[in-house]
Amino acid sequence: PRPTPRPTKGLEDPQPTEPEPVETIELKTPLYSKFARPGAMFDIVSKKRELKVISMDVHLDLKGKVELEVWTKEGTYEGFETNEKAWRPHNNGWPYVVEGNGPGRLTSIPEDVFEPFGVSPGGRTGVYITLRGDKGMLLGQ
Repeated sequence: PRPTPRPTKGLEDPQPTEPEPVETIELKTPLYSKFARPGAMFDIVSKKRELKVISMDVHLDLKGKVELEVWTKEGTYEGFETNEKAWRPHNNGWPYVVEGNGPGRLTSIPEDVFEPFGVSPGGRTGVYITLRGDKGMLLGQ
């Protein structure tokens, strides 16, 4: 094909567009606890928007250095509690080493070391967070 005799002109000085601001929210849970376990499994569900989990806090009965593992899977955790192949380990399979704050205070996996993960709009992601070799995660019901 031949070039057109009157090509359309592009913008002379294209302006960059500003990214839309990202809304950050924090999901909180009470520090009420009934028992200690090595970990917890739960689902994160997004109804309309994509979610990005950028850090996590846990309630521990332990102080000092603790090793926390985070695993995720697309879809619910239910029915996959004992199927390790269904889960993806975070942090290249290594535990996060954090400072346990003891009961009554949350222990964080800081944003600067946490491997973030997403939940698609209308999607569900199973999460398993566990202490390596200890029963010190405080849970309530």
